[in-house]
Amino acid sequence: MSLTDGAKTRGAFLSVLLVGAALVAGLTAFQYTTFPDKVSGKFSVTTRVRAVQVVATREGNVGAVFVRNGQAVDSGALLVRLTTDADPEAVLMLENDLSNWTVGTLPDLTPRSGLGELASRYANLRSEQQRLRGLLGNVTRENRKLYQRDQVSRTLLEEEIASGEIALTAAKQRLLDRKKELDAARNHYLTTKQKEAYPPFLERKKAAKLAEGEVEGWRSKLARSREELNKLDRESIRRGSSGDRDATISAGDLSMALTDLREAVRAWHQRHEVYAPGSGTVSFPEGNSPTGMVAATDRPLLTLLPPELNAETGLVAYVTIDGAARATLRDGLPVRLKFRDFDFHEHGYVEGVIERIPPARDDQEQYTVTVDLPRGLRTSTDDEPLPFFDGMTGTAEVFTKEITFWEMVF
Repeated sequence: MSLTDGAKTRGAFLSVLLVGAALVAGLTAFQYTTFPDKVSGKFSVTTRVRAVQVVATREGNVGAVFVRNGQAVDSGALLVRLTTDADPEAVLMLENDLSNWTVGTLPDLTPRSGLGELASRYANLRSEQQRLRGLLGNVTRENRKLYQRDQVSRTLLEEEIASGEIALTAAKQRLLDRKKELDAARNHYLTTKQKEAYPPFLERKKAAKLAEGEVEGWRSKLARSREELNKLDRESIRRGSSGDRDATISAGDLSMALTDLREAVRAWHQRHEVYAPGSGTVSFPEGNSPTGMVAATDRPLLTLLPPELNAETGLVAYVTIDGAARATLRDGLPVRLKFRDFDFHEHGYVEGVIERIPPARDDQEQYTVTVDLPRGLRTSTDDEPLPFFDGMTGTAEVFTKEITFWEMVF
């Protein structure tokens, strides 16, 4: 063998030896190198304090939206109006007049346009007014003063009844709101079984009881006022002549027609307009205005977020995972959220940690774990936080443990 061949053989041997040493070193390094193991699931983000979903009381097309996304509103603010056969401006003008009208002070009623479904009730009021004015010409002079005195009393009672009906309607709405809050607090307590959820439940229960008492109080007051009005009518009929009785009965009919029109206007508002059930911040579904959408009683038009919401501490994510992965979870595990509407490669991900895991059940196919968002919606890119709307969704990765290279391969 020549010296050249020997050198080549020694070089090849050294090369194999070096490659082998590198391979052994790499495998040894992999033995002590770990990689994250993870489970995936779907998530939605909402507020820690329960947001209020606002729905319409009937189906219809959304004709006008009076708020913008992110706007703070007070309780009772007009949010949305559905399309209607009546011209809203005509209805509002009529409502303004109704606030000043009584049976004794009705002006000469002229035809009105644009009232839509309210037109027939307004026409009936005009007809009853004309009938009463015709009958008043036959009232005896002796009873005219008594009739005028009765009309003053009647007007005061009618105003009392009208204001009582408005107050009763508002009290009923408050009772409905308190019952919804009570149901939400009860469900939260039964779901979480957390001691701190019990006092809010008791507070909501007490508030609902007070609201029930308020409704009953207004009902009793209205019943007394109506009975006084009926008593006044019976007394007027008893002492009067036939012409007086006819006028008194007609005045009662006119009062009923006026009350009926007031009720119809209130019903128009309830059917076609949606008001804020409480104070909060407007959040449109997926950030899109509901203008033009079809309203339904089972689909929210918008959500009212709690006022003074802190986006960094007031948000929470609920992650749904497969039941088979539940055994690998524990409190404090890191979670990475990637949002459906914000591309991960452009906007990055949001970091969270598991805050609560529900009790295990053998027959449960999926679990929903609560994930705290300590930095709110601030992403890994450290840019501005993502804009929040209630119910934001995406995919979540829960990092359960560190595994070795061999565990990952085999």
